[in-house]
Amino acid sequence: MKITDIYQIGQMLPLGMTIESVDTKMQMIYFPYTSKDIVATSVAFFLGTIFLYMVSSVISPILSTMVFFMGMIATAVAYVYPVSILYSQEIMDYQEQMFKAILGMSNYISMKTSLEYALIETTDQVRGVLQKEFIMVKHQLERREKSSFGDALKQFIPKWNRINQVFVKTMRLLEAAAISSADDMETTLREINRTLMTSYRVQGKRSAEELAAKANTVISFGVLFPVISLMLLPLLSVFLTDLIKSWFLIFAFNVFFPVIMVLIVLDFANKRIQIDTIRLEESPGYQKMPVWVYIFAGAIFLAMSVPAVMHLSSIDMSNDISADKEYSFIAILLVWMMPFGAMIAINVVAYYYIYLHEETWTAVKDIEDDLPFVLHYMSTALALNTSVEKMLPNIASDYRSEGMGDHAIVKLFTEISHRLMYTKGRIETTIKSTLRDMCPSLKTTNILSVILSFARISERGAAKAARLIRDQLVSIIELDDYIRTLLSDTLSLINMGITMLLPLLSAVTVLMAVMIVKSLRFLMDQLASIEKTFGGTGTGFNLVDITKIIPPTVLEVIVSLYFVEMYLILTLFMTKIEIGNDKYKFAKKLLSNTTGFIIFTIILLAGHYMMNEVFFKTMMA
Repeated sequence: MKITDIYQIGQMLPLGMTIESVDTKMQMIYFPYTSKDIVATSVAFFLGTIFLYMVSSVISPILSTMVFFMGMIATAVAYVYPVSILYSQEIMDYQEQMFKAILGMSNYISMKTSLEYALIETTDQVRGVLQKEFIMVKHQLERREKSSFGDALKQFIPKWNRINQVFVKTMRLLEAAAISSADDMETTLREINRTLMTSYRVQGKRSAEELAAKANTVISFGVLFPVISLMLLPLLSVFLTDLIKSWFLIFAFNVFFPVIMVLIVLDFANKRIQIDTIRLEESPGYQKMPVWVYIFAGAIFLAMSVPAVMHLSSIDMSNDISADKEYSFIAILLVWMMPFGAMIAINVVAYYYIYLHEETWTAVKDIEDDLPFVLHYMSTALALNTSVEKMLPNIASDYRSEGMGDHAIVKLFTEISHRLMYTKGRIETTIKSTLRDMCPSLKTTNILSVILSFARISERGAAKAARLIRDQLVSIIELDDYIRTLLSDTLSLINMGITMLLPLLSAVTVLMAVMIVKSLRFLMDQLASIEKTFGGTGTGFNLVDITKIIPPTVLEVIVSLYFVEMYLILTLFMTKIEIGNDKYKFAKKLLSNTTGFIIFTIILLAGHYMMNEVFFKTMMA
């Protein structure tokens, strides 16, 4: 089930209204739901929120308030997600697939094929919106719904101009190249490739610069502002006990700020060019995570949260003696078990995901990293009229001679060679029937399919295609390296926020709540002693009413859960702007960023112990 299936609710309810601008956006990305469905779903969320609010108000005012706030956020997200986030993501992917399509079609044109043939053969190499449109063109031509190839393309030209004018211009150039002489065609294709890479490089640079410029805003809004605000709350709660309430803090720091941050991160990540990103879900070796892993992780979190929940449910702030227990080390330790359980659960899921996909991801990474070298070897061998049946074992043999017999390239090419040898099949049959199942990298599958299919016609023509594809890959690698270099400062800033700034400020917030109250009570005791010394009763100095202050254990739950949420969100942000939509690398970064929680734990527990045992019991005594 996809998250967008929730808009089926809107289809069944006559509650929405038509918004023309939204319908235009949804039609551009072929979203299966209209603006009326989206608005109706948001209205349904709103009405459901009102109903739950009325029901929960009978149980608890705090619960009803939380239900109302969370329902309002869900209502807003239900509308914003498809209209803004999903639309931006699809348009960004649309532009990247246009780039891949031009590169793919130029390879076919170099073999003196028509633009129509090149477009149809490139259909399997792209995805998303552009693939749907290429399939529509193919079906319209096959069913004679359009009289010519130009008529089939004509319906999409205005839309393509709106998305990426360079795509339309290069399509015209490819059409001209297809009917040109051999020398003119080669020159035109080279210029097309150069122009396209320049355009793509400029787009990537602008995207990276925009991300780098806005990263400070993300850190300021997502980390510094909430945590610094939270650090002031212990002091404010001492003097404004009727204003600062725990339910408001829970909503603000565990619901509002994280949701806003998720929307910001998704919006920023959509601007990251990801054409070179490893997409494991496209690999034939990809396996979905078993449900039992999530159940097991959830059980760990619930089990570890039991001590914290039992303690929180037994809080008694009716008198100073019972309220004072909330400032003890045992209370802080029991409540700490809840975020600790959350971190264990997250790490269990991340570790199992890595365990499940490490071999596949490593194979994809090894193959794609070595593609420029392999393509160089293939272009050289094909230019010498070496057959594919001889070329593939030679490449595998060279890897073995260099001590890399376990490399994924060796396994792939050896398997292809064995299929050709033992099945007596032709190379094109092997490519179409089994290459996709043998090769873990879809990008490599598409590239090899192009080159090997050309090789059955002309080795020299396939050699030209291999050189052209290699030049394209090298240009993409250079662009990706530039983007990572430009974003290195941004990533360092986010990494510092996760591993040092966020855990430090979160722990200090809880310690401040304890320190302020204990210091004021110590001062009250000293003033009372002085008053008694001069004959007073010693009861006139009441600087703080501990029974009305938010307990530090409650504050610890809010802060620690906020830390866990931001740990997930900022790690996701780091992964997306550095690498792209790579779930494996996200899991790896989750494990590496666990250091932040260790720092939070050390500062919180060691700081509380030192404050009690050293500062108050020894120095102040």
